[in-house]
Amino acid sequence: MFCKVSGLANECHLKFNGKSIPSIPDLSVTVKGVEKLLQDPIVWSKAMGPDQIPNIILKTCAKELAPAIAEIFQRSINSGTLPEDWRNANISPVFKQEANVVHQILVEDH
Repeated sequence: MFCKVSGLANECHLKFNGKSIPSIPDLSVTVKGVEKLLQDPIVWSKAMGPDQIPNIILKTCAKELAPAIAEIFQRSINSGTLPEDWRNANISPVFKQEANVVHQILVEDH
C-alpha cells in the first residue's frame, strides 16, 4: 500500500526474515462496516480513549458518525499517513493477582 502511494509499486519488494511478503490488496472502509463496529463491540461502561468521547455517544450516534469516520479512515489509508493524534494511547498497567502470586512463589523458592 505505501509503495503504491509513493509511486514505487513495481519496485517495492517487502521481506521479513528473508522471505517475501505478498502485497496487501487495496482496503476499503465502508459506512456500513464502521456503523456495525461502533454499535456492536463497544461497551458503553468502559473508559474513554484519548479522544475523550464517551463510548455511549459512539454507540448511540453510530449511524450519524459512521460516514465521517469512514471517510477519515479511508483518506488515511489512501494517503498512507496517520494523523499525529492517532499515535497516542492511554495505557494503564493492570495488577493481576494470579501473576503476583506466581511471582511470589518463584521468588520464595530461590
